[in-house]
Amino acid sequence: KVAKKNVKTFYYTEQTVDIKYLAVPAGYGELSSYQDNGVKVINGTVEGSTPTAKSGYKFVGWFKDEACMEAVDASWVGANNKLTPQKTADLGNNVKGYEAATYYAKFEPDVADLTITKSGWETIDENQSFIFKVTGPDGFEKTVVIYQGGSVKITGLKIGTYTVTEVTNWSWRYKPTDGEQSIALSATQENRVNFVNERKIDKWLGGDAYNQNKFGNK
Repeated sequence: KVAKKNVKTFYYTEQTVDIKYLAVPAGYGELSSYQDNGVKVINGTVEGSTPTAKSGYKFVGWFKDEACMEAVDASWVGANNKLTPQKTADLGNNVKGYEAATYYAKFEPDVADLTITKSGWETIDENQSFIFKVTGPDGFEKTVVIYQGGSVKITGLKIGTYTVTEVTNWSWRYKPTDGEQSIALSATQENRVNFVNERKIDKWLGGDAYNQNKFGNK
């Protein structure tokens, strides 16, 4: 009898992993790719992902955790903030490989500043104040004061259209040439509204409260 050897043949396939990309918070921005499927651990390539902020929002950065506390390696981020993950798994013998991971693109509301300037104040009214009411998106409302002349800046405003109205019953002797102005804020340029006032009344009292003293005159 001739003994026959049993031969077993083993076939190996390279392990694959999925790399995911998420935009946080949801709805603030979009990603060009939400997942790299079946990436070979050693010889694979990744497509990566490019973030695009929606109108009124801005991209902040790429992070390794959902809380967005641990930023990815800066060398992974290229033009247009595209993230291309690198190999992070230590496979031994100085070999690196891809590992399953989720990367988070953080977005937040874009903001801008608004400067209100006031001119037309006269030095005879050294303690004169000018009050302005500012209203905007999502029920925003704020009152600011400019003493005499000059300007005041409101910072960190959400992008949108704001209306600035001068409260004239306080500075009643001064009349604005345009008492209400609206402005659409932009994060890439200076946002400024200018109010010009004229001193129309030079008396402290008006109406029936002001009368010439004619007693004793004939």
